[in-house]
Amino acid sequence: MDLHQSPRLGSLSAHLTRWLLAAIFAWVIATSSIAGVALVIGNAAYPQARLDNPGNDARSIAKALREAGFEVTLALDQTGASMRQSMQAFGEKLAARKQPGVFYFAGHGAQLDWNNYLIPVDARPTSVAELRSQAVSLDELFRRLQHAGNGVNVVILDACRDNPFSAYAGGRGLSQTDAPNGTFLAYATAPGNVALDGLDSATNSLYTENLLREMKVPGVRVEDVFKRVRLNVRLKSNGKQVPWESTSLEDDFTFFPAAMVPGSKVPSDVSRDAVRNEWDAASAAGNRETLQAFLQKYPSSAYSELAQNQLEKVLATSEGRRPDVTQLQELMAVPDAASRLQAEAKPSALRRGWEVGDLLVYQEKDQVGWFKRERTLRHRVLVLTDGQILTRSYDLFDQQFNRMRTDDWQWATPAALLVGDYTLGKTWTTEFRRLYRRFGGSVEVQAQGKVVARDLTRVPAGAFETFRVELKGNYRGSGSAAQFEETYWVDVASGKPVRYERKDLRADGTLIAHDIGQLMAFENAGNPNQD
Repeated sequence: MDLHQSPRLGSLSAHLTRWLLAAIFAWVIATSSIAGVALVIGNAAYPQARLDNPGNDARSIAKALREAGFEVTLALDQTGASMRQSMQAFGEKLAARKQPGVFYFAGHGAQLDWNNYLIPVDARPTSVAELRSQAVSLDELFRRLQHAGNGVNVVILDACRDNPFSAYAGGRGLSQTDAPNGTFLAYATAPGNVALDGLDSATNSLYTENLLREMKVPGVRVEDVFKRVRLNVRLKSNGKQVPWESTSLEDDFTFFPAAMVPGSKVPSDVSRDAVRNEWDAASAAGNRETLQAFLQKYPSSAYSELAQNQLEKVLATSEGRRPDVTQLQELMAVPDAASRLQAEAKPSALRRGWEVGDLLVYQEKDQVGWFKRERTLRHRVLVLTDGQILTRSYDLFDQQFNRMRTDDWQWATPAALLVGDYTLGKTWTTEFRRLYRRFGGSVEVQAQGKVVARDLTRVPAGAFETFRVELKGNYRGSGSAAQFEETYWVDVASGKPVRYERKDLRADGTLIAHDIGQLMAFENAGNPNQD
């Protein structure tokens, strides 16, 4: 019998084909309605030091992500073997679906040789070697995410609670790790510090409590979600806990897109003039409540860095200490795997903050003019007042070393080209107005900044580990317009620039000006640099 001509077999084949097509169609429909894939782990039942909140935290985060449309795997009190199995399955789903991934871990964490480890509940280490073998390396997760190639991942570690294995770990909390490609990495507290498991009778940790609230705001980018979380956690903990993030995301990501909540309005819908008016009112009031409210509403506006700096001054005054807008720089100086290769960069001798008598000497070269002009800029601090720095040349700067007045220009509104704290991937915007002192007229300036890399930067004053900060923007005024590009290499420990490059360009890209400056020497008041 010719099997190919059998009516029964032909009918069966047709049924199978229709069934397979229906199954594939159903799978496509089901997966297309899923916003992404999430793995949520909460480890609390540690025999040595049980934690109160990770189970609650994990359940709450899993519930929120399901509401956002994620397919969620919730895993509680995991052993080392089950954590690795869960991570493997997570990575395989991401690789197959190419959808956004979210990984959340609550529990104990530790650092060893600048590598971070998540602690399973069955860990019983009695040595450094056993801790390394029994814990789960964060690098293992990163490798799976990179192999998946799904483009967007968010990794959230509420894992900096002080751990019972500190005798074997390399320090308190977790160490600094830069986010791998396509990843937003969020820590509950800054590198080297520990997070609070919860306040009083709270059912969630301080960090997760605030994350749950902010992630549900519709239409808010993930970067802004965590800026709001950082602000609230810092204030509620009285500065004892300051969350930290690193990002290499190239695409926008929101937990709850605005389209999911009909009629919702996001800050980007508000006009620039309205934001400026609200900032003027908040700045004029100058108290904690109004500044906090402004930052909560506009975490990434052109005035957010200025608001953060002003809030720091208010908090410092209320706490009886000096303002230190670069307070995170000390934490950011913790070496990571990449910076260990930069051993030539000795601990920075540049002072954090400023004192009367401090001196920075830069040499600046004009790369465009006929005479290739060179000049030496000596910035000796003469007066410190209200967050402003007056030098002996009567130039005026703010605490972040943004210019406020020169011989030619007066800044009518503050700039935030340089900011108070830097982390890899950080972005910000700034708008300000400059007045031309000699002949009148003004220029409106808009710019976007981003921390793009950590470098080893050699200048005559020494070798420094730096953040490379790139800014792009435009000038408009007096009937003309131009573009500019600026790059600063900012010392990680002090927040001060050791090298910079500035370019002015016409609209057609023609180079108008190109200056390069580098730090030649410096003195900390009472302690001259001898290098």
